[in-house]
Amino acid sequence: MAKKRQLREQPPVALLYLRVSTKEQLQNLSMEVQEGRCREWCDRQGYEVAGVFHDDGVSARTVQRPAFQEMLAFIKAQRGAVGYVVVHDLSRFARNMENQLEVIAELRSVEVLLRSVMEEVDETAAGKMVTNMHGMVNQFFSDRNSERTRVGMEKSARIGRFPFKAPLGYLNVRATRDSPNLIPDPERAGLIQKAFQLYGGGTETRAGVLRQVTTLGLTTHGGKQLTAQSFENLLRNPIYAGWVVIPAWNIKERGSFEALVSDDLFERVQEILDGKRLTVVPHTRNHEDFPLRVFVLCASCGTPLTGSFSKGRSRPYPYYRCRNTRCKAVNVRKEVIEKEFIALLHRMAPSKELLSLFHDLVLNVWDRKQADARAQMDAMHRTLSMLTDRKNTLMDRYLDGKIDQSTYDEQNERLGSEIAQARAELRNVEVIDEQIEALLEFADGVLRDPAGLWIRASLDQRQRLQKVLFPTGVTYAKDGGFGTALTPSIFSMLQEFRPEDSSLASPTGFEPV
Repeated sequence: MAKKRQLREQPPVALLYLRVSTKEQLQNLSMEVQEGRCREWCDRQGYEVAGVFHDDGVSARTVQRPAFQEMLAFIKAQRGAVGYVVVHDLSRFARNMENQLEVIAELRSVEVLLRSVMEEVDETAAGKMVTNMHGMVNQFFSDRNSERTRVGMEKSARIGRFPFKAPLGYLNVRATRDSPNLIPDPERAGLIQKAFQLYGGGTETRAGVLRQVTTLGLTTHGGKQLTAQSFENLLRNPIYAGWVVIPAWNIKERGSFEALVSDDLFERVQEILDGKRLTVVPHTRNHEDFPLRVFVLCASCGTPLTGSFSKGRSRPYPYYRCRNTRCKAVNVRKEVIEKEFIALLHRMAPSKELLSLFHDLVLNVWDRKQADARAQMDAMHRTLSMLTDRKNTLMDRYLDGKIDQSTYDEQNERLGSEIAQARAELRNVEVIDEQIEALLEFADGVLRDPAGLWIRASLDQRQRLQKVLFPTGVTYAKDGGFGTALTPSIFSMLQEFRPEDSSLASPTGFEPV
């Protein structure tokens, strides 16, 4: 009863939080559209708008956004005066499930509730489930875009282009089919070559070489002096020998750009740094024998557990341990803790009725997201058509002699750049054409038998599954076993939700207003 009374007494005062992730969305008045709809919604609810906070061109995958942090500070400073934070839709609020749960909890800690214009968000069991389901779908779309970006970057790297920000000594340039995307920096390339030559000669210390090139003017892009560690990293970077090396993607390709030093000089520098020979094998943090390492936390001190082997009479035995030397409350055999974890997964599987509800809700959310994506695609097609028409008009004016060569070249280059940007934006909002039924079939498999899936999975798959089920990990005590997850997974939301707890008559009642 106390909880319901608190909700009825929320101050009818709201703050609006708006966000766009690209400059193009900002130019297309996306921010004004969001604010207008949020204000209309607040008027219908009888809420006074006490402030508007907006992040321009900022990702939703982190809570470290300037306006968002400013809004939290405002709420805390005016504690008790603000009742709600209103967003246009949850994807403007967060595209990371863990961050969404974290920030909703932080808002509630100062007695402020989240509301969305496009989704039916409230504090009932059904409302929580809807909120978190939207968070999961938003994270899927965000992760899907990240995967597409990575695929493009990986393809670029495999043809010898460097897909990241240019390292010191190089500058990023727009690549064409036959040109590289890096060129030597005229201010720093020569100094980096000199650093390799001095250190590769075998007569200078690393600190001595750093002092010399610093005196000659080598600085970071921000004009600061290089630290000893950053200078060593520079000497170890194979890009200066003309190689694109990305261990995480298993890529080592000869670059399409100009090398600053020869392979022989680079290898000689590595031998001096290592005292033996060149090594490019990355350090591996994961261990096949300990899939729960770092993911499980010590219940006593909150430190992530580590895994290692202890010497026995006949053979070594694997253990998970608390790595806090002042705690050491957990020291348990691998088979014991993993058996308990599998039992925990077995207990999480929801009923068939709740799985059916989950299925209907995902279809509802999916249809909305598809419609939004199509609307964005239509807008981008219009933008692309307008830019193409402008470029054709420019060509006509040039052929008619109405503009000179230099003006044509300048405007043609600018329009070409804008068209390329529009096409890139269009690729990012393409309607996903995967079969939703196939995705739901996979999701059902995860929900019905998480324990079996974990047992059969590879190390990488196990760790991905663990993160999905328990975004912030789980605690473990030697005597008490696994504790309650720090943040609820979809399983706990399904288990907590009961049809009789909801005022909604059927799954179709989850449709947003």
